[in-house]
Parts: sequence; structure tokens; C-alpha cells
Amino acid sequence: MALTRIVCATDFSADATRAVRRAAMLARQHGAGLRLLHVVSRPRLDALRQWVRRPVDLPERLVEAARAEMQQTAGEARVVIGDVVASIAKAAAGADLLVLGMTDPETQFTVQP
Repeated sequence: MALTRIVCATDFSADATRAVRRAAMLARQHGAGLRLLHVVSRPRLDALRQWVRRPVDLPERLVEAARAEMQQTAGEARVVIGDVVASIAKAAAGADLLVLGMTDPETQFTVQP
């Protein structure tokens, strides 16, 4: 099977960092494009907003900071706000390989053929 497009979802945990490294290695070995993805759930973003006293452009700054950091590893990096599972499924559509290394206990995946 030829790999031309790899998507790797990360939550920036140690497990996810290892998965990102592996995805990057596979992309190099196969000459494939690599897209890194981080999804921030709306409830977590809302909780963070309540914690920060002054209203700021927090979502935009967080998204840009995370994207810039991930861009150093992959040709394409996206940070989105939304449902974690649905966002990852959407990003993986058309990919040859989806790499996951997340340890977030709130995220449950059911793999269906």
C-alpha cells in the first residue's frame, strides 16, 4: 500500500508526541504528506474562558500558537475547535493513514469498518 497522505491527531501528551514522531518518520520514508491536527473541544475552551478574567482573543491566540508549533514538524498543521471525534474523522477523510496517540480519557473512539 502506497502512503501519500498521513493525518496525525495529537493532544500534546507524551503518547501523542511519540505518535507524531512515528507519523513524521513514515511520511519521510514514503514521501507522503503529513497533516498534524489538534482539536480543542468547545466545553474545554469555555471552561478556559471562565478562568481567564479579562476577555481576550484567547481562542485565536491559542489556535495560532499551537499551529505554529506543530508547523515545525509537518508540512500542514491545523488546530480546530469542535467535537474531537467528528473533527478527526473529517480530517482523516481521504487519508491513507490516521495516526493517533492521544491519552485524553474523555475521548472515546469506536472504530467501524
